[in-house]
Amino acid sequence: MLNNLNARISRLETNVRSGAIGGCESGVVGPLSPRQPTATIKFQGHFLTPPSISLALSDITTADAGNPVSVQVRPSALTRTSATVNITDLGEPNNVASAFIAYMACPSNSSPTVHGNTNAAG
Repeated sequence: MLNNLNARISRLETNVRSGAIGGCESGVVGPLSPRQPTATIKFQGHFLTPPSISLALSDITTADAGNPVSVQVRPSALTRTSATVNITDLGEPNNVASAFIAYMACPSNSSPTVHGNTNAAG
């Protein structure tokens, strides 16, 4: 029984070190536009719970270079296997012709508060 447990721990350590379990993943989705403001990210890795996700706007194409851009990027759904993200053009008039969203998803248990650092959470 101890040998079986050691083998399972060894496999788990290998998977964690390789990033197969517990690692972060990143990528880019798009282009998103006013006609297609939503994208679904299918995670390649295996998260045990919904991950923490960071989103960043990339390669914005404007409809009119003379008008400002005001954009909001948010996840609208998040599971352990996928995330749905939306882009909203807040400008008047709307000025985003297209944009890409870069993302990084990491295990949610990497939060500083999980490791006992309660001062990090605000």
